[in-house]
Amino acid sequence: MPRINALVFAIIVTITPVFAQYGIDFALVEDTVQTGTSVITWHFIVTNTGSVPDTYALDLSVIENSAGWYVQHCAGGICAEPGIILTIALNPAAADSLIDVQVFIDSGPDTAILNYRAYSLGDTTQRDSFNLYAISELSVEEEDNHEAGQPTMSVFPNPFSQQTGVCFEVDNRQQSVASIKIYDLSGRVVKSFGSLPYAPSPVHVGWDGVDDGGRVVPEGVYFVRVEGASFAEQQKIVKLQ
Repeated sequence: MPRINALVFAIIVTITPVFAQYGIDFALVEDTVQTGTSVITWHFIVTNTGSVPDTYALDLSVIENSAGWYVQHCAGGICAEPGIILTIALNPAAADSLIDVQVFIDSGPDTAILNYRAYSLGDTTQRDSFNLYAISELSVEEEDNHEAGQPTMSVFPNPFSQQTGVCFEVDNRQQSVASIKIYDLSGRVVKSFGSLPYAPSPVHVGWDGVDDGGRVVPEGVYFVRVEGASFAEQQKIVKLQ
């Protein structure tokens, strides 16, 4: 009888599986929002937090991009366009910090919105991702070419998460501001501030990301438009979570 017990125990030990532990830490060195006039770059680090060697996939996708802007991601000395997956192999506790996403700006002002994700090929549930926002800046020459009598408008902060401000000024005192409205990408008015008369100093209007119905608008791209009887000015703004 003792011999049978020993045999059963040996069988149990033999068939007990050993589970590999996969893990990933995907970190962004800079903020998700970057501004510039030529090239915008984000730097990433991928760390193998598992107990076994693993290979990680890097996938870049474009949510929105300006015409003429070029986007790429680089890892392991290889660069590729969005939609082409790059891979890196790491031993446990090893890290790779030579991972970049770049936006080459052809003209401005405009915005690009990207999504960059990394995931384990050993266990695809081990993943993380970032939404990236590239915003081009107006050059001095572009600002000087603004027509007289047209409103000068700025939005800050942009992108924003909880509160942003719209500031505008009309050069011609004969003008009057008819309306200030915020539109979504479908062209629907989500927020209207009504009519505002001309003021000799800049006019500031705050927006807390809430629509006319009192609901917080989702993350995405919106347009603020200042419009009068003989002028109109529009600017893109980005709402973060």
